[in-house]
Amino acid sequence: FPVEITDVWGLIRFGEWGAEIVALEGKAGGGEAAIWGEVRKKNGRWMSRLRVEAYDVVVDERLRRTLPEFARYYFDLFKPRGHADFACHLDGPTDNLNCTFALTLRNCAVSVPHFPYPLPDTSGKVVIDVGTGSVAMEHIVCRDGAIVVDGVSAPQGNKRLTHLAIKLRGLQIDDDLLAALPGGDILSELRLSGRVSGCVDLTICQNAKTAITYSALLYPHKCSIYAGVEFDNISGSVVLSGHYGRENHLAPIRLDLRGITVYGFQIERVACTMEVGEEGVRFSELNGSVYGGRLKGSVSVSSDGVALTVSVSKASVRRAAEHLFGTKMRKVTGDVSASFSGKFSKKSVSGSGMIRLRHANIWQVPFFSELVRVLSLGAVKGVPFDKAGAEFELKNDRIRFPNAYFYSAVIGLKGRGSLTYTGRLRFKFAIKIAPSVMKYLPPVNWVIDLIKNNIVEILVRGTAKRPTIILAPFQPLADFFRSDY
Repeated sequence: FPVEITDVWGLIRFGEWGAEIVALEGKAGGGEAAIWGEVRKKNGRWMSRLRVEAYDVVVDERLRRTLPEFARYYFDLFKPRGHADFACHLDGPTDNLNCTFALTLRNCAVSVPHFPYPLPDTSGKVVIDVGTGSVAMEHIVCRDGAIVVDGVSAPQGNKRLTHLAIKLRGLQIDDDLLAALPGGDILSELRLSGRVSGCVDLTICQNAKTAITYSALLYPHKCSIYAGVEFDNISGSVVLSGHYGRENHLAPIRLDLRGITVYGFQIERVACTMEVGEEGVRFSELNGSVYGGRLKGSVSVSSDGVALTVSVSKASVRRAAEHLFGTKMRKVTGDVSASFSGKFSKKSVSGSGMIRLRHANIWQVPFFSELVRVLSLGAVKGVPFDKAGAEFELKNDRIRFPNAYFYSAVIGLKGRGSLTYTGRLRFKFAIKIAPSVMKYLPPVNWVIDLIKNNIVEILVRGTAKRPTIILAPFQPLADFFRSDY
């Protein structure tokens, strides 16, 4: 027994039949100790049933030496430190006793092999059957209940197999966890945060060499990553597997993520393969959906930042507009395609891309509805744009649009400008209206300019949700667009 029991008092009954320990109590470790049971003759053999318990025992080398050799291996593997309740159950013939140890951990610190993640508050029960050589782990809980472990270890031929089932329940993604993960240094640079649930299956094969095989199905919840651009509200599933042993191997990780937001845009779903290498992390075979359109691309993550190439085809203009502006727009129609290639880091953001709209009726979008109001364009309202789009460039503080255009059968807009990441606008547009609808326009000053010069020029300020349109004095287009936008 691993501890000395002192101050023992109680009752023992003796007789020809044997002895009965009614109750012995004393002090052991940092708390109480108790012994009870009996030794009696049955069918000509002496039989024992004894139970010894000690509470708040120090988990140290003396306790380790008490354990059978096969159990010491796990003691050395997980290195528990702290206090525990200890029980020893002896049962059977006195010349061939069955012996079972039960160790109930009380907020012990535990180490995990090949996974340097501190577990300072581990509680739960470990049962060791000396006769069969088995070890059972029952509801081992740590990290404030966010990690729960059950498992069993038993000899199998000339080796020992251990199976662990690990449940994660809203585990906080923190610096300790990132430091233990494959590729965690890069994820830490990207400020990955949030919570994760799921299950991890772990098999430890103990032979001449120790090999560990693992597989996991994880569910990140409301996670975020910052790489110069904030990717927020990341949820979905992650499937991974690998092994440690003579050779370490991490299989490509499968991700299926949903509901990601970036600068107000929502990526409904992304499925891809994640590969962790010495130089960084690569996301390939990237497919998904954005506002009903198809998303494709690839992403590379390194210590220098994120390199991203994506394209979107045939996304719903209406769904995008309703999400971005937060209101129903039943009259908005058309689809949008876009492509982008860029690099993000904590110090800089750069990239370029294009947007193309088809058959887009976007007169309910705040800028166009304000355009109708300011310029009395009821005559052209509702006519879809046959050709519309923009080229854009990402800079550190804003998105620049060197070329933006909207053409329909009755009106054309061509301009340039910029949009900050907070939604503030700074644009210039030249507007041309088809002669066939001129007669439907009211005789206000800008219409007189339009008839005279065949064009009108406007400035756009404010925000994307609350734009302000300012009529500009007419000047040659080259001069109009020459100044800063």
